[in-house]
Amino acid sequence: MRPCAGSPFDYRCRRCGQAGRVYTDGDCLRCCAEARLRSVLRDEQGRFPAHLVPLVDALLAAEKPRSVLVWLGRSSAAQLLSELARNGTPITHDGLDALPPSRSVHFVRRMLMCTGVLPYRDDYLDRISPWLEALLE
Repeated sequence: MRPCAGSPFDYRCRRCGQAGRVYTDGDCLRCCAEARLRSVLRDEQGRFPAHLVPLVDALLAAEKPRSVLVWLGRSSAAQLLSELARNGTPITHDGLDALPPSRSVHFVRRMLMCTGVLPYRDDYLDRISPWLEALLE
């Protein structure tokens, strides 16, 4: 029994030790989000690719880690990001430009720019030429 609550249930995360709501297997939401991020974005050695660390840090610092978990599980943008991370090459604007235009590509690019992984560019202007070429074909 926990002396302060009189309950046999331990409300501390088994990984980080923080008291609060336990989500899965004794882990808090933030630790579950980190584990899910590792499974989605890890390289062959099980680490986050160095160029994606600012994005990972931003996702782990999210005010609502449950939202990160849901996004990782359901979003096509998260799937795209996972594929790009597992590719092993750094993600660049040129690499994203080579992909077929989609909401997922635009969302991933915006996330990477906002976290400093990619340099800022005026994406709306840069999307006009490919869109126009596809339209004229």
